[in-house]
Amino acid sequence: MSRGSRGSPRRLQRPGPRARGAARLACVHGVPGVQPRRRHRRRQPDDWRLSHEKPSEDCDEAELDPKYRQSVKCKIFLGFTSNLVSSGIRDIIRFLAQHHMVDVIVTTAGGIEEDLIKCLAPTYRGDFSLPGALLRSKGLNRIGNLLVPNDNYCKFENWIMPLFDQMLFEQSTENVWTPSKVIARLGKEINDESSYLYWAYKYLTRITYLYTALH
Repeated sequence: MSRGSRGSPRRLQRPGPRARGAARLACVHGVPGVQPRRRHRRRQPDDWRLSHEKPSEDCDEAELDPKYRQSVKCKIFLGFTSNLVSSGIRDIIRFLAQHHMVDVIVTTAGGIEEDLIKCLAPTYRGDFSLPGALLRSKGLNRIGNLLVPNDNYCKFENWIMPLFDQMLFEQSTENVWTPSKVIARLGKEINDESSYLYWAYKYLTRITYLYTALH
C-alpha cells in the first residue's frame, strides 16, 4: 500500500502481462533493467561437465570414474577472419583471449597481420562512402569506414621480415614449431597488450591457436 497526494491509501497495481513477459525475458537472457522477482543463474558453456550427463550403457570403467567425469568440460572454439580484426571486433577478441574465455582460436593469415599492423601504426576513422580511387591517390586504403595509410603496411613488412628470418633459423637448428608457437612468438615480439597475439604468448599453455595458412 502507498499514499496518494492527499494522504489517502492507494493500492499498488499488479504488473500487466507485458511487464511480466519482459521480466521473464530478462531472467532468460540476463537483460539489465526489468528484473524478475526470482532470478536463476544461466548455465554458461564453460559450466558444463561430463558429470552433468547420465553415463551411457556402453561407457567403459574409466569413463564411470566421478573424478574423470568432473574433469571433462566443454571446449570452446572461436573462429574469425581478418575483416573482424580490422574492425572494432578486434578488442573483443583480445578480451576473450586475455581472460582465457575460449580454449581454441582459429584465424587466417589476415587475422594475424591486421592485429600486428594495428600495434605498429594507427588506423583512422573515415566514412563508408569515401571513393577508393581518391583515397588510393593519397596513399590511403579503406576497410569499411576505416582508413589505413600505405606506410602502415611498409612498417609491418620492415618489422616482420627480420623476425621471419630469425624464426626460420631457429626452426632449422632446433625443431619445427606448431602454429600456436609461431603465433605466440609474434605476440612475444610485438609486446603490446592491445594485441590478442600478445595474450597468445602469455597464455600459450591455456589457449590453442590454429593458423589455417600453416596447416
